[in-house]
Amino acid sequence: MGAPSAAFRLVAIAANTNAAKLARQILSLRPAYAALADPAALPQLRELLGGAASGTRLLAGPGALEELACLGEVQCVMAAIVGAAGLASTLAADPPASAAARQQGVAGHGGARC
Repeated sequence: MGAPSAAFRLVAIAANTNAAKLARQILSLRPAYAALADPAALPQLRELLGGAASGTRLLAGPGALEELACLGEVQCVMAAIVGAAGLASTLAADPPASAAARQQGVAGHGGARC
């Protein structure tokens, strides 16, 4: 992602484990929320940010991406998560698709319900 745009507002950004790259993106883009799928990377992210991103709420762990997808202010979700790793958060972003997937026996990890 490049510089912030007047055409849209970035609400949240996430990464798997790369705390250094996520910290740079947080400082550049200033999202309201940021998440790491790997909770072990959160201390490094906090250290890299110091107090420079007090306006960004940090989340981590298996349900963090689903939580971002369900935020009330989110109108559009863009995901670039390969394979089954992205299934739960993608389905959480679209509750009707999530319900259909559950009916067909497609399982995430249990995920959030928007």
